[in-house]
Parts: sequence; C-alpha cells; structure tokens
Amino acid sequence: TIDEYKPKFDLFGDKDERRFYFAHSYYMDVDEKFSLAKTNYGSRFSSAIYKDSIIGVQFHPEKSLNHGMNLFQKFVKNV
Repeated sequence: TIDEYKPKFDLFGDKDERRFYFAHSYYMDVDEKFSLAKTNYGSRFSSAIYKDSIIGVQFHPEKSLNHGMNLFQKFVKNV
C-alpha cells in the first residue's frame, strides 16, 4: 500500500486505491527529489519515482487488479 505520495501527478487516488502487488522485497535507494510515492513494508522505501518524463514503479500494476487498472487510466489521462 502506498501511504505517502507527492501530488505532482494525479496517479494514486484515495487510500483505498493505493493497494498494489509487490512480488519481492527489493528496493533501490533514490534521491528524495525523485521519489513520487513511498511504501512501508518492513522498511520505508520509494515505491514510485520520476525524473523528467519518466515514471517508474516498484510494484506490479498489471497484477494489482482494479487498483492497477485505475493507475493505468490515470497515467494515460495525465500524460
């Protein structure tokens, strides 16, 4: 579950729409200025990042059912 995000892009919706499927516990430390969303799962890490016109996510939207579909729809609307 994403518990914090920057409203730079309207991608994540309300709290009930932020449940995404994570397949593993690996993560990468990133500079705070590139962090778009954070998740707390054993430790706190950036679960979505952005730089210029690139957005990356740590989770699997395609396996996240309606939550992932909502993310894809919002991404297409905002890009």
